[in-house]
Amino acid sequence: MPPRHREERIHVLLLEDVEADATLIERELAKRGVEAKTKRVDTEPDFVRELETFEPDVILADYALPSFNGIAALKIARRAKPDTPFIFVSGAIGEELAIECLKMGAADYVLKDRISRLGPAVRRALREQRESDQRREAMEALSKHLELTSRVTETSPVPIVVLDRRGYVIFANKRAEQLFGLTRSRVIGRRRSRRDWCIDDFAGRRLSEEELPFAQVIASGRAVWNVRHSVVGADGHRMVLSINASPLESCCGDIEGVVMTLEDITEKSEMEEGLAWLASFPDLNPNPVVEITADGAVSYVNPSAKRLLPGLEKDGFIHPVLGGLEALAQEVRAGRGGETIDEVKWGDTLFHRTACPVPGRDRLRVYLVDITSRLKAEEALEESERRYRRLVEASPDGVGVVRRDEIVYANTALATLLGAASPLEIVGRSILDFVEKDRQPELADRLCAIIQERDTPPLAEARLVRMDGTVVDVEIADIPFTFHGEPAAQLVARDITERKRVDQLKSDLIATISHELRTPLAVISGYSTLLSRAGNDPEAVEKAVGKIRDRTAAMTRLVERVLDTSQIQAGTFSLALDIVDIGALVRRCAHSVPLTERHRLQVRVPDGLPRVQCDPPRLCMAVSNLVDNAVKFSPGGGAVRVSVSHRGDAIRIAVADSGIGIARSDLKRIFDRFSQVDMSQTRPFGGTGMGLHIVRQIVERHGGHIEVRATPGKGSTFTIDVPVRAVVTRQEETLQADRMAARARRRLRSVAPGAHRKAS
Repeated sequence: MPPRHREERIHVLLLEDVEADATLIERELAKRGVEAKTKRVDTEPDFVRELETFEPDVILADYALPSFNGIAALKIARRAKPDTPFIFVSGAIGEELAIECLKMGAADYVLKDRISRLGPAVRRALREQRESDQRREAMEALSKHLELTSRVTETSPVPIVVLDRRGYVIFANKRAEQLFGLTRSRVIGRRRSRRDWCIDDFAGRRLSEEELPFAQVIASGRAVWNVRHSVVGADGHRMVLSINASPLESCCGDIEGVVMTLEDITEKSEMEEGLAWLASFPDLNPNPVVEITADGAVSYVNPSAKRLLPGLEKDGFIHPVLGGLEALAQEVRAGRGGETIDEVKWGDTLFHRTACPVPGRDRLRVYLVDITSRLKAEEALEESERRYRRLVEASPDGVGVVRRDEIVYANTALATLLGAASPLEIVGRSILDFVEKDRQPELADRLCAIIQERDTPPLAEARLVRMDGTVVDVEIADIPFTFHGEPAAQLVARDITERKRVDQLKSDLIATISHELRTPLAVISGYSTLLSRAGNDPEAVEKAVGKIRDRTAAMTRLVERVLDTSQIQAGTFSLALDIVDIGALVRRCAHSVPLTERHRLQVRVPDGLPRVQCDPPRLCMAVSNLVDNAVKFSPGGGAVRVSVSHRGDAIRIAVADSGIGIARSDLKRIFDRFSQVDMSQTRPFGGTGMGLHIVRQIVERHGGHIEVRATPGKGSTFTIDVPVRAVVTRQEETLQADRMAARARRRLRSVAPGAHRKAS
């Protein structure tokens, strides 16, 4: 329980059955300056409850109560609030019994006839409790610090060894075990001078005790750094170690041992030795090596420099590969010069240049390495990466990189696909957050297989949950990928929601066409049988022939609609234009639609309408489709009204009915391919859902547009506006497109050479 603020009153839980004694205790506390808020209880249930709710700072308890007793209360308090001081305040407790209570955990006891001791006893108990809390917190902090220090030391990537003053190993971390090839039990207790892992110099001479880093630290009391020694490990192999050693001091400042960190620099040392050996034979170096004095006189040129850098010997510091070294050469002459590393260019060649003093001679030795091809390769790689990034960013498909399950990269298309405003909103989140829960294990297994480069199907379909909760169908392709040196997976996600919707529409269309074909075929089959049995009954023959003709015409219209839809999809839908009397055309087309006994057709065509250039059969198909729909979707009968009017530069054709109407939510899709308000095969009105789509395409090909106004239960009105002016023929459209393409090619040819020069 956290300590209360100094100005707050302490909470005192008082276990006392006599109210007068409780009042006496409260007065005594106040008299002694103890600001207390008391809560009196006298039964076990009340005592247990208030221990939790009242949160007392100190408990004062009578030893004997009618239905409870202080010993039982002490045991309960030790279990529930072991850190809360418990003081007996009683008039019936002997010395032996009081000592027994103290052994059981009571902080003190006060006799009621010596109640003046209560205030100091409470203060002392609270003070001791605070000190105990502080000690416990300090021990916990120390324990955590020691645990952290131990973990850091144990898991350090640097080998750490601790020796005592005698040179025995008293600690070695895991990395040190690996370095020496010994288990910890075989490392600890070894002495530094054991012959099976002795330290010597690079010539194989065993070092004396005084030369060891351990001895230097013990003798001087100071740390030593980067001391290089050759060490023979327990398995007999030789290592070169860089050793840092510092004194391990006690709390009194005495040196108790030495802490050493080790670095295996065997490979680095061998490389340096190889370079040093090569430097001692510059004639053998395949790269240019030049020596030059402070006066600019070239005193040595190796064969590679003579072959690659003609004129170097007479140019001196004037030559580009030696330019800028004058000041360093003067410092070398004065004995102060060091080493310089930079890059210089000569013609189209870029050299990495290292200049350093020649030991024992007042001149510079310059090493040159041709890095032109490497630089070009790096630039080509950077350009390739830039192009790849631009390609990924411009990709219409969502591209992301997933490490384990975390999205570490996402392009804009993937962010849009998942409903995010920018990639930053999804980077850092788990890819599984965007997958339906029942599909998460499947995707997780696939990602693991990809990262581990196991064989997986090239494509997979999934349903991703966007940030707004909507679901989108995607097709995912994934490949193994390396992201900042870690294995990952690159995902390419393509939205296939529309494709699946179209596939479903195609399936519905096939089912619908099958249904629409079976009905007339059944009628034709039935009436064909009737014809074979009609004999000489002219009326029956005429009726059968009429039904067969009607159903054949219906099938023909269905096939024509399928062909028209196919041409529209393929882009080969074209018009055969002619100048016609639009009023007569509309009247003829409207009356060609069969009506039921419950329907009546009203056609209004004013006089004086201009003649219009159009494709008569196509425009007639559009009008008859609208009239047929008006009849079909007016099952209760009524008037179908067709009107023609002249409005500015357009002719308006309107078809209205008083049928079932169209819901507002369905208005947006009724002109889509294969779309109907009711797509079930059992719908009462029949049809394929292609009619209105074809009507819109015919109207738009004529340069016009179509609109619909509808009210559910009251009917619909379709309005076609066809321009009076001549429309562009399909041939003219093709010629115009060819001219635009030719201009585009010429423009590209004029720009491309300059672009290539710039790129090169």
